[in-house]
Amino acid sequence: MTIASVAGCVAVTTVLSFGRPQTPAGGHLKLAAHGGFRSASVVAQKSSKQVWIAASQTARSITGDITLTSDKLILAHTTFPLTFVRDVKKEKLEDAGKIVDLSGSPSSARLFKTLVSRHSILLNSNTICGPDADATWMLAVYNRGTLSLTFFSGAKEPNLDYKAAEASPYICGTYMYVSPGR
Repeated sequence: MTIASVAGCVAVTTVLSFGRPQTPAGGHLKLAAHGGFRSASVVAQKSSKQVWIAASQTARSITGDITLTSDKLILAHTTFPLTFVRDVKKEKLEDAGKIVDLSGSPSSARLFKTLVSRHSILLNSNTICGPDADATWMLAVYNRGTLSLTFFSGAKEPNLDYKAAEASPYICGTYMYVSPGR
């Protein structure tokens, strides 16, 4: 553990075995200037937590409301790992929107690696991909206060071209959520 004080601010960090500094809460470190001083200090910033309200019938009956952080997905009060893979390119946003049954092009979309086991029982004794497959990928599509998630099974990164995805046997299901203030 390291305690540093610069320009009157204190930051506490821990160094993991692979040598990367990390805040005690698992957040990120950022450099911030204080007051009128030109000096800077290390300030711990907590990982953002986003709560989404289940909006579609599928989401209400299988996952309920969800929470996303930078490295976790919480469905039906159960936590699953989440790893950011990439942002969907601007020219592919319309395809991403079609995959989640959105008309038009969404504001953004991201692909994540996850693992929601076929043995993870969610609401009403449901699973994300049914009894025979684990969800291993998650497409998150954001548009005007809504979040749509599509889960995929399979080891290979899913093809996010709409025609390929439409024919894919690896799509598990699509779930829609709204932000709490909506």
